[in-house]
Amino acid sequence: MADRIAVFSGTSDGRKIASMLSEEFSRTRPGTTVSEYVATDYGRDLAGEESGIDVRSGRLNENEMERELGDVCLVIDATHPFATEVTMNIREASEKLGIRYLRLLREETMTEDGVTLVADTEEAAEYLSGREGNVLLTTGSKELHKYSKAGPERLFARVLPLESSITQARDAGIPVKNIIGMQGPFTDDFNRALIRFYNIDIMVTKDSGAEGGFDDKIRAARESGVECVVIRRPGEEGYPLGKIFELAKEFMECM
Repeated sequence: MADRIAVFSGTSDGRKIASMLSEEFSRTRPGTTVSEYVATDYGRDLAGEESGIDVRSGRLNENEMERELGDVCLVIDATHPFATEVTMNIREASEKLGIRYLRLLREETMTEDGVTLVADTEEAAEYLSGREGNVLLTTGSKELHKYSKAGPERLFARVLPLESSITQARDAGIPVKNIIGMQGPFTDDFNRALIRFYNIDIMVTKDSGAEGGFDDKIRAARESGVECVVIRRPGEEGYPLGKIFELAKEFMECM
């Protein structure tokens, strides 16, 4: 069986587990290759060129993914908690090829009183349509068009500083002056400053875990007296980073 591990990344957790496994097996199992898959060249730049890790960028369709995994013995899915379609494709390809699949999950964040929880983007948009005031969206660019019913002119979207993200925000009707192109992570101090500068009344975020800056957003909103709307994380099963590392080592030892 092949000694190649595929880590589907795109998050700091993905980069971390790829680095941990590469370092471990360079000492204990020479010849084992760790390939880190990211969707975009931007993700490739974030992954860097760490020694021992084969970084590959580009979105894969079903056939391409099966070809990529043809010589892989272990797949670790460390994609974003809300990238449900990508996770489904990775899991199905792994099952079809008979490859061991492990899903890395960020620990869920316990929210406190005063936070409005919604099931998805549609429910968030519906809720906002019945509220007044400026809204800071920190949920990414892909679903910004779903907030149109809330009134794009009062929406402020913080997105990645990429042409594609800016275009999606503009296509959603959000005024150019309301588009904030920035790369995190952001501290709670910075979030508070942003809230003050744009006179924000409501912040919308996803429960993406501490690694995704969730805790800092919640603190900033609470300390600024701003209402926070949180989109719940899709339910799924998996393991935290430390457990993934141990399971990967045990699996490779049994090969």
